[in-house]
Amino acid sequence: MTGQLGFLWAVAAVVWFGILFYVVSLIRRQNRMTKELLSVERSLKDITEAQEDGQS
Repeated sequence: MTGQLGFLWAVAAVVWFGILFYVVSLIRRQNRMTKELLSVERSLKDITEAQEDGQS
């Protein structure tokens, strides 16, 4: 019985660590995507400003 209980705790720990790893990876991916979107936004703003300056 004690061995089964230990196995159950081990499985529960693996599941919780897996969930934690997944959530952390989602947060990191979201941060990376936010940085990339800000970079694209800055690039588009620079291109738009350059075109407006060229037309003036």
